Amino acid sequence: MRIQLLLLTCLLLTCLLPLGLAPAAAQGDDVAQILGRINALRQQNGLLPLDLSSTLTASAQRHSDDMARTGNVDHTGSDGSSIESRIRDAGYGHWRDFGIWGENIYGGQMANIDAAWNFWINSQVHRANLLKPRYREIGIGVGRSDNGTYYTLNFGAQPNVLPFFVMGSAPAVTLLLTNENDITTGEGVAVMGQATQVRIAEGTDPSSAQWQPWAQSIPFQLSDAAGQRTITVEYKDDLGRGTRSTRTFNVSDLGSASPTPTVTVEATATLVTTPTATDTPAPTVTGTLPPTPTATPQPTETPTAVPTDTPSPAAPTLEATTAVPTATPVSIVSPTPTAAATPRLIAANLATYPSASRLTPPAPRPARPDRPLFDFADSPGLNTFAIVIGLQAMVLAVIGVVAVTRLRRRS
Repeated sequence: MRIQLLLLTCLLLTCLLPLGLAPAAAQGDDVAQILGRINALRQQNGLLPLDLSSTLTASAQRHSDDMARTGNVDHTGSDGSSIESRIRDAGYGHWRDFGIWGENIYGGQMANIDAAWNFWINSQVHRANLLKPRYREIGIGVGRSDNGTYYTLNFGAQPNVLPFFVMGSAPAVTLLLTNENDITTGEGVAVMGQATQVRIAEGTDPSSAQWQPWAQSIPFQLSDAAGQRTITVEYKDDLGRGTRSTRTFNVSDLGSASPTPTVTVEATATLVTTPTATDTPAPTVTGTLPPTPTATPQPTETPTAVPTDTPSPAAPTLEATTAVPTATPVSIVSPTPTAAATPRLIAANLATYPSASRLTPPAPRPARPDRPLFDFADSPGLNTFAIVIGLQAMVLAVIGVVAVTRLRRRS
């Protein structure tokens, strides 16, 4: 009897084990495939790839799981969370008064990677998120349930995080470097601005390497053409503020024919303060906002296998149907920053400031120009009628005066 129970238990475990491992493996495959497509599209359009961020992935996965549980495809979660709140709750970095982030979503009973991808690249708003130059990182979430499959892409850029990518064939590889092109002046002494110099070393300590001018593409020689390698890039701006980014990868994953960089560990950044020639700290610099620091579109989509993008000329809203579903992207108006007593974090998808035109006093009304009594060029018919009536009245008045005069003479 005990042997039969043991055999039955083993049989049940054998049946249940694949069910527990399959979703996790499938989810990892989906993430890798989506990331590969996005980075291939960006490189085809002359843009740098996006680095896979564990923080943004946690935010995206939270929303995908929520949509899978409720079956509702919306940027607002069932708990009332927004893009901003989910990304901030995950711990993603931001500047003093604003953050840079965006989101694409897709899902439904028949949803798969091909359907989601075709929808994103054929929708102007979704495609703009995929190809936005200011984004440096991405998080990808995949949620599955009886309601279908649901995808979330969270895009972003954060202070002091400048990832790099390894391309080519070992040992001679090429490094693709990002830069701070949004907040080029930085903020204070802790947040660096646009990098002007870099130093690169194999391992985690680049202090022995020589500084060189920053360039988007820099060749680098690995010490070995096999095994696992680690490269660290240290960035520095004109004021000596800097950050380090470290990436670990397998040499066997690299290849010159590969359209996107293949890595095993995401880049990590560490703030580095480099003293000046006189060993004094870098001066404090107040960060300035770019022209549109928070303009990131909020695309929406519907849970369908073959969605169609139908933007409305009025205020667009999410239309979720089952017969003929449509997707309506939401346009976001960039806020106009104004001085405030206390700093406020303004999400990339919110507009909280009044329009500048409402703050401008109205111009004085111009005086009405003098117009002639009769203006034939303006309304010839009406003026001619008035003249005829006037002449008739004058004739009747003259006839009346003559008649009265004759009557008096007779009498």
